[in-house]
Amino acid sequence: MHNLIGKIYTNINQIDKAVAEFKTAEILLLNPDNKSSLLTSYMSLGNIYIQRDMLPEAMDNYNNAILIAQKTNDSSRLSNLYNNLGILNLYLKNNEKALELYSKALFLFEKNHDTLNIAGTTTNIGSIYMNLENYEIAKSYCSQGYELFKSIKMKEGEAHALLKLGLLEIRRDRFEDAVDYLNQSIQKQVDVETTYSGNKSIFIAETLINRAFHTCNSLNFT
Repeated sequence: MHNLIGKIYTNINQIDKAVAEFKTAEILLLNPDNKSSLLTSYMSLGNIYIQRDMLPEAMDNYNNAILIAQKTNDSSRLSNLYNNLGILNLYLKNNEKALELYSKALFLFEKNHDTLNIAGTTTNIGSIYMNLENYEIAKSYCSQGYELFKSIKMKEGEAHALLKLGLLEIRRDRFEDAVDYLNQSIQKQVDVETTYSGNKSIFIAETLINRAFHTCNSLNFT
């Protein structure tokens, strides 16, 4: 019941009340018969802490959830947990750890034929290799992610993959190619009415800023 109330508070953006409900559920569920509900509590708290930029707390809750998911062979939620922890470690620039977690998530997503998450995780692995300056491998993964998003007609995913490819070409000082990818990304973003990953205007603004700056570079403006 407390997990359900916590989800309701999360949906109406009363985050402090949601956290309190999930923590209450965590305390009440600390026995072997309530593993699935306790897993839900840890995952929900992790998601909330991510949104509030409380990264150590998010990591603790995700790690607690992973232990339960592993013990109960909950492969569906385990794949999402590996992915979420991968995102967290990528953000913290823990590239090797992020790669390990994404690889585990990708294996499970492929096992479950989850094309959407395969595409997202593949693209994110490209970001890791970009950070590691393995640019050819990074481009291979980002391109694979783009093609997978395209195969399921997920325009926002296509736009994200194209943005990654643009940023990759910027790293390689290939500014004309970068602007081409960024233009394609912007067009996809314009076509998207709603997004699953955040504020659309911020996404477009980031791409426009990169395009404007690197158009000048491609034209040798100083």
